[in-house]
Amino acid sequence: MSPGFRRLLRPKWLVWHVLIGVLLITTFNLGFWQLRRLETRQTWNAQVELQGALPPVTLEEALAGPPDQALFRRVSATGEFDEAAQVYVAHRSQNDSPGLHVVTLLRVTDGPDVVVNRGFVPRLTYLEDDPTLWPAALGEVEISGVLVEQTVRSGGLGDEVMGIDLAALSQRWGVSVAPFVLQATDGANVDWLPAPLPEPDLSDGPHLGYALQWFAFTLVGVVGYPLAMANVARRTEEVA
Repeated sequence: MSPGFRRLLRPKWLVWHVLIGVLLITTFNLGFWQLRRLETRQTWNAQVELQGALPPVTLEEALAGPPDQALFRRVSATGEFDEAAQVYVAHRSQNDSPGLHVVTLLRVTDGPDVVVNRGFVPRLTYLEDDPTLWPAALGEVEISGVLVEQTVRSGGLGDEVMGIDLAALSQRWGVSVAPFVLQATDGANVDWLPAPLPEPDLSDGPHLGYALQWFAFTLVGVVGYPLAMANVARRTEEVA
């Protein structure tokens, strides 16, 4: 074995070899992690598209079937909003504007009461502390929307919460509620606020691009590190 390559077997260099090996294994696995995230997102997108293509049903009809068939289903519900049972989901944004989601209990005429996400209110408007700026529709109304999952997050203060935790809201308001959140698309509001929430993003997201980047980093390391070590060995022999 040449002196140059013997130098690369010294303890200091062996530590470097191990560190680079661990780094390459990590970047390789991160690439596959992003591919798994891509697969999960594509599965989610397909479910949203499939459920969204089905004809609308009543809330009661949707809840009568299996839960996975109710999720993302377009439904209608008839009842009266109870603005005494209302919270605000903080740290939301829409069109680059910080704000909150207005979440109100709908006391359904026929069926379980349902928690309705009525839409977005800018933070500056919310700080005026005047709920008449984002009123719910009055009296008995029929609203349309999509059933979505709750978002359980701890924290919050007063009427501001971090997520829509159905169990916590049920306890807070002293009522039983449907196991999904109704994200309103029509009929819930009487003014331009709350603003309707945007349609879900059904793109593949950045995951494939991130995966290719991690694999590229791995390839650079697999090819480049041995070449760099060969160059170190050659220079050692030239000096010797």
